Amino acid sequence: MKKTVVPFMCAALFLLTSCADTPESIKSNKHDSDETQSVFVSPDKVYDDFDSAYSTEYTKFTLPDSSAIRHTPPEGIYDLELAYNNKENDIEWKKGKVSELYSALDFSFEAEMTAEEFSASLEQGSEDVTVRGYSKPYVRWKEDETGVSSSSENVTSRDVYFIDHMKPEEIPDELNKASSTALSIWEKVKEAVGDELDVQASDGYIIRTPDDVGYEIELRKSYKGVGILNLFSRFSPLPSYGDENALLSFSMQTYMDFDSNFSPEFLNSCETFTAAKAEPLEKVLSFKGACDILERELADYMSVTFDDVTLMYEPIGTYTDPQGTEEPGNIICTPKWYFIIDEVADIGMHYIYYITVDCVTGDVEVNLP
Repeated sequence: MKKTVVPFMCAALFLLTSCADTPESIKSNKHDSDETQSVFVSPDKVYDDFDSAYSTEYTKFTLPDSSAIRHTPPEGIYDLELAYNNKENDIEWKKGKVSELYSALDFSFEAEMTAEEFSASLEQGSEDVTVRGYSKPYVRWKEDETGVSSSSENVTSRDVYFIDHMKPEEIPDELNKASSTALSIWEKVKEAVGDELDVQASDGYIIRTPDDVGYEIELRKSYKGVGILNLFSRFSPLPSYGDENALLSFSMQTYMDFDSNFSPEFLNSCETFTAAKAEPLEKVLSFKGACDILERELADYMSVTFDDVTLMYEPIGTYTDPQGTEEPGNIICTPKWYFIIDEVADIGMHYIYYITVDCVTGDVEVNLP
């Protein structure tokens, strides 16, 4: 029987979300802003008022250290919809992509192509190249027992680093090297499977056992420089198959694990996508505009300190079952400013609380305890 490595963060989600009840005050805590005084600018100018925001005394929240916020203007901000690659669930397509991945990643083992109803594979010993779901690449270079990975049983510590919003000098050299390697490998995967999205390194984990160490890098999908939400809140329950208008951050998870020599152990990817719709937005809410709306809309008693403020797309769609009979619909990606509080669960997984401000409407949505 084929052994598929499930990253520790993915497995841990079920423990995290199953024991977290959403307070009634959070479930419908959504506000609409009718104010029109906020600053709407072209996407290349969204950070032009960054310094002005930091010179403003906000009374209901505290911004993170400015040096931790990556405020490079994006290539553009879009009215974006994503379509699943191979939404027809064609097994021949999967077999072709397995062969392309095998070549792109320089494998040389000999194996016969195997195809089940919903997946295709080339596998020999510890090495495995698979496409499952509609278009999910899974690649294994070595058995997880031969090195340290997130699925190792004798892990003594897992240290998480929020590498997308840490000061560069505070990121461990090991994670810089692991993330650079992960991004390089992903470029080959992307070309082989035809993914139109890019990725960003969002989190890094250093995983230790009594006598060894390994590394895990989480890759966030992005479009034209803007990330797509791939993190979880305890108040965002995992969807069930068939749920409509579901938050699909769980469907955007991609991980790569590396051994102590930074050799890849496995890649566990989410689905791959094409941009079914990408209409440029001419005017969007600026950084300070979002901060000003938050100051107006939050309750007077609020006093919260944020760890990050970033522009991301919120992915909403139907949580689809690749073994079903209907083709999946598009994922609607809405650009929002995310005001984030970082948390780490006892099991070592990064999750977040957050408040969002819609880049187009200025609507505020609260996801806090």
